[in-house]
Amino acid sequence: MKKSKIRVIAIYGGHAMLAVIAIAIVFMVIFAKRINRTIREDVTADIANELKYCAEAYSRMLYGNASATDFMRDFVVSGEATEEDLIKSLRAIKQTTDCYQVMYVTKDLTAYDYESVKYDLSSVEYAGIFGSAERGFYYTSNDGLKNSEALIIYNPIIDGSGSAVAYVIEFMDINGVVEDLSSTISYGYSFYAIMDSNNEIVTIVGRDQSSEFLLEDLADSIDENMDKGNPSWSVLVDSYIAKGIQKVVHISSANEGRYVINAPVKNAKWNIIAFVSDSYVEYEREQSTAPVRVLMIENGLIVSLVMAVYIVIMIIIFMHTRETKKELEGKAETDLLTGLNNKLTTELKIAEYIRDNPDGQGVFLLIDVDNFKKVNDTMGHAFGDEVLRTLGVKLRSLYRSTDIIGRIGGDEFIVFLRDVKDVTFIVREAKKLETFFEDFKVGEYVKYTVTASLGAAVYSMDGNSFEELYKNADSALYEAKHKGKKQLAFYNANQKDFLKTNAQ
Repeated sequence: MKKSKIRVIAIYGGHAMLAVIAIAIVFMVIFAKRINRTIREDVTADIANELKYCAEAYSRMLYGNASATDFMRDFVVSGEATEEDLIKSLRAIKQTTDCYQVMYVTKDLTAYDYESVKYDLSSVEYAGIFGSAERGFYYTSNDGLKNSEALIIYNPIIDGSGSAVAYVIEFMDINGVVEDLSSTISYGYSFYAIMDSNNEIVTIVGRDQSSEFLLEDLADSIDENMDKGNPSWSVLVDSYIAKGIQKVVHISSANEGRYVINAPVKNAKWNIIAFVSDSYVEYEREQSTAPVRVLMIENGLIVSLVMAVYIVIMIIIFMHTRETKKELEGKAETDLLTGLNNKLTTELKIAEYIRDNPDGQGVFLLIDVDNFKKVNDTMGHAFGDEVLRTLGVKLRSLYRSTDIIGRIGGDEFIVFLRDVKDVTFIVREAKKLETFFEDFKVGEYVKYTVTASLGAAVYSMDGNSFEELYKNADSALYEAKHKGKKQLAFYNANQKDFLKTNAQ
């Protein structure tokens, strides 16, 4: 396969590879954004599921405690139960549940506990719950016993008509509830709240007093920081939390954004609401995406290496192409035998000088080696080539680098002297060439004397184009050969006399 084809394949193949790499980078960026968003959603979904599991477990525990009173219904409604039987039943409930107090309450709100201690509950904070025929779970800030917060499990004993004839109430330590939740829910949840069946926040756990989310202004804080597109706290409560529907929303607080996630404790109609910090979600996301990041970094390094190799290859190809182009341009402009300008380049350069210097002055010297056919016939074509090659070297050494020197075919050469200032210079430079041929010899062992005839025309006296100058210099060359060769002749005799006169 030719080098040019290899370069074309390398260039287009490299461009295709670069396009593939660019597409891969775009897809990697899109993938990174999507996976970050997806994993962030997965983290909050995992938290929601964990919270839901915790709420369901707690719901079963509460309902189990409440169900412990079901066995009392039949003998209470039958009217056969004695006070002693009731106390034994209360004592059994106390031993099998997590309650710190169990009471039997009559319709007039007289109560006694499992130790036969009597109480009057008519004026307690939670007296309003009595009379309901439905089991319920209530929060009270004062249990009327220890003056402490409590979770009250309310169990009405219903007769055949559906009316409550008595009540069994169980008291659970709200702090114990909190501790149970704290041991179940991950520490990463910055804090969480417990909401009772009346949609009132009972307590907030896991936050310090410097937090903007305090019990007394929780709703206001959430409404103030709720992200656009999310419902207000009241709508969130009424439309989702109160209906036992789990919902995940985000708020941007002054200190740090948080995800608000609720989990209904269904049997109790309570809710656990977690406030998960952005930093925790980001930490979980970082842990989850670590392998992906490593893979992307490795892919990025591979892509970078491939791009580096591609760039190096393109630089090498570019440099090689540039050198090849220079080489080809040089060959296109150069006579391969002598190293001088070829015919086309010589003509173009002289024409360019004439175009760019309409008021300039130059000398057009046409050189023709005398009897060159005889040299080839007697000495051989190889020696003839050596004559031409040696002549090219000598001509370059005779004149300035700015002068135009070329071989225009066979044994014919042109020397164009640029920017000639005066007649003296014209005569001196032309004479220098004539003198050179008086002692020009070629050959390593046998020296062969080579002479040449010279015709000269002056720009712009003798012509304003390459064609005119060549024609007139050729006419002068013909005159030199006609007079015996190996001499210099200017375009016309009058001019020659004029030059000689002014040069003396």
